[in-house]
Amino acid sequence: VVNGDNSSPRPFRSHLRALNDFGAGLIGRRKCMRQVSSSVSLLSRLERVRSLEGHRGCVNCCSFTQDGNTLITGSDDTSIKLWNWRSGVLDSTLPTLHSGNVFQARQLLHGMSDWIVSCAADGQVQLHSMEGGGEASLVLGFHTGRAHKISLNPVDANTFLSCGEDGLVLSYDTRSKSSRQVVAFFSERGRRVPLNSVVHNPLDPNKFALAGGDNFVRIYDARMLPNPIEKLTPFTDETKRIGLHITCLEYSSVGELLATYSEDFIYLWSNRHDQEVDRPKKFSGHLNCETVKGVSFFGPNDDFVLSGSDDGHVFIWSKDTCKLLQLLKADKDIVNCLTPHPDLTTLTLATSGLEHNAKIWQPTANESTVPDESYTSDLIELNKKSLSQTYVYNRELLEMVHVSFPSCSITSSIITITITSFCFSLLLTKNN
Repeated sequence: VVNGDNSSPRPFRSHLRALNDFGAGLIGRRKCMRQVSSSVSLLSRLERVRSLEGHRGCVNCCSFTQDGNTLITGSDDTSIKLWNWRSGVLDSTLPTLHSGNVFQARQLLHGMSDWIVSCAADGQVQLHSMEGGGEASLVLGFHTGRAHKISLNPVDANTFLSCGEDGLVLSYDTRSKSSRQVVAFFSERGRRVPLNSVVHNPLDPNKFALAGGDNFVRIYDARMLPNPIEKLTPFTDETKRIGLHITCLEYSSVGELLATYSEDFIYLWSNRHDQEVDRPKKFSGHLNCETVKGVSFFGPNDDFVLSGSDDGHVFIWSKDTCKLLQLLKADKDIVNCLTPHPDLTTLTLATSGLEHNAKIWQPTANESTVPDESYTSDLIELNKKSLSQTYVYNRELLEMVHVSFPSCSITSSIITITITSFCFSLLLTKNN
């Protein structure tokens, strides 16, 4: 099913996008439908083909190189590793300058493909040579607090963005080895908001989306900074809840936008982003209450939506119908990271989480690997109960804060809840 040699993959994304966007008559549409049907069949036979062992901490990120031959992983052990994912052999380990958990590591695009950029819990953004030797690592910039995500400019290999818990977006240029602030992220009340995700729009590289410690996705145009040109949320004043925040964003190849919410669900906006006309689609069943979960599209035409979960599974839904199609047990604890292979037709996937490894999934099983209906329904019901209990617990903490400190603001209350929850979890861990 998967090309086993080391030749570069030949993605079909542009061809399928052309069929979707501009149409190719009845024959073209039928061809697209057959492609989706074939992908669903392959999806049902996804299985774990190997684990990549070697890190000494949680694997927080994984990404494929552009040629698809190498998997890049970053870990709590502060190292970046390069793997031949087909054989499971570790090619090399890059000793970074990071002093904290590596949260993201990605190969730069096009002419800069010999370099990897990374961000970490120490707030630093670093540049690393894939060949090693000489000046193998260099600090390009830093955030005050943890730096969670990097977004590469799709048309300029020398520039990229980073975001962090200091609420800042920094822009980098590898030619000058410099960084500069482009956005300071503020809430509706004018308070600095921690950022979890930044991502460029592939159809318009001047635009990028940001999200973090509140319930809004904000879209910016680099030519019209510093204010956002658009704000998206699936909630109204009546339905939004205190403490809702976004852990990850992802664009599809045609400009659709995914956002995964902590203590809630995943939402998909069309490329029109018109909230008055198009309500976002909702994907549910997973559990996102702990850690910073990723979300992704999957398939030759971004036909599926992927998410990790606190229950250790990967959930895969149909993008069109929001129906759950596949469920993969991918970690003993929590799955955070999901990365499709650049040859989208192969349905090859890399995942990682709290375990000290990354896993490779391919559609090579002889029969369906989709769990039976009772297993799936029981898991989803358990996740619903956990989500409900988390919401009730947070509401009770909020009421306790207001009773004890009547003049305490909502933001201060949320901070108090976060600290109290963290201390409570530490006590439980110690007692166990």
